[in-house]
Amino acid sequence: LQLRVEFGLDPSINTLTSQFTVAPAPPTVLIASTSRPEVSPKQGLRVDMTAQDAFGNLADATGLNITASVVRFDEVPGSAGDQRLYGEVETPFEGSQALFSSTTRNMYLASSGTFTLLLASASVGGDAQLSTTIQFTVIPGRVVLTEAWYKAVDVQTTMIAWEPFDLVVDMQDAGGNFAFDTGAEITMRVNFESSQVLRDDVYRTDCRGSPVNGTLSKHDCRATALPSDAAQYPQHFVMVLSICVEGCSVFVPVTVHAPVAQMGLDLCVSNESCAEYGLAECGCTSDTASAPDQREGEPFFNYPRVRL
Repeated sequence: LQLRVEFGLDPSINTLTSQFTVAPAPPTVLIASTSRPEVSPKQGLRVDMTAQDAFGNLADATGLNITASVVRFDEVPGSAGDQRLYGEVETPFEGSQALFSSTTRNMYLASSGTFTLLLASASVGGDAQLSTTIQFTVIPGRVVLTEAWYKAVDVQTTMIAWEPFDLVVDMQDAGGNFAFDTGAEITMRVNFESSQVLRDDVYRTDCRGSPVNGTLSKHDCRATALPSDAAQYPQHFVMVLSICVEGCSVFVPVTVHAPVAQMGLDLCVSNESCAEYGLAECGCTSDTASAPDQREGEPFFNYPRVRL
């Protein structure tokens, strides 16, 4: 850089100074921006950072590292409540530029809500550190079928054989946040893990359903294909709730009790029912059987079954 110096009022009387160089001052200001302020859970965050000196010039910050951390988290209803920042949370300056992105120093957030991140370096030659803040809003994503897919399961873990039990499942996204949007119609299937005890027709009604606004509720499932001897109860099983082949099932221990522990019979049983259950003699002199549809599904485990 050279300066022209003029003397007096005559511009023809002038001279040039010697050349000199103006170098940027040490970096004292950190500027951060993002092109994606709204992200989905576990989506990589993009942060572009620039180092400036006190006069607004680009400043060489080579050798400095920027570390990101969460300083504030405002969660929303249904959030998983996880305040952690995952991934690579430190990135170096190259000249006056530094970058976090999904391909370079990938970092991400999991819970829905608004996060304030602190971006800061170590002290610069004994001076104050470079620092600034930036905000990201994490919006619940769609249900991820290849990962844990339930946020809360309210299952009736003690049930009576043949009687309906309650089941409520809340869908969640990859970050564990309540997900209203399942992305597509999905079907949850319920069964017991021990197929040796329960047949494919274990439930009187097909125990499956699809979530509505992120929640699936069932109140009409029944365990039916169980031992007929009340003395073999309670039975202990692991209930499997699944919406895909593997990797996204929920396992819930349950206990099934017999609906009748003991039952005394004061009525004879029809010859039709006697033959149906392979009994030698039932003591009836006439056929007084109830209609088959009345006997079907009766919750009694002392054969022959009768309707009380």
